[in-house]
Amino acid sequence: MVEKKKEKPKENEFVLFWLDGKKQNVNGENVGNAIKNAGYGIDDLQKLDFFSNKEDEIDFLWNDSNNKWEATPEAMQREINELKKI
Repeated sequence: MVEKKKEKPKENEFVLFWLDGKKQNVNGENVGNAIKNAGYGIDDLQKLDFFSNKEDEIDFLWNDSNNKWEATPEAMQREINELKKI
């Protein structure tokens, strides 16, 4: 009998957006796994603002004047266009 090789789970790319204005690319089966793979623990999550899929990365920019992440105008317009379709 031939033993079937176990398939490795697909790795996805995520971007972590930290409260200090830094962003970091991480990989994992899901975002929790990706954060763990990057060496972060539960205590580090309080410093995380949010995360996104890698393809959304360009949609957020750090605003130095208010120390917050903001959606780019292009991202806002895409959302408006999507809402108009409803």
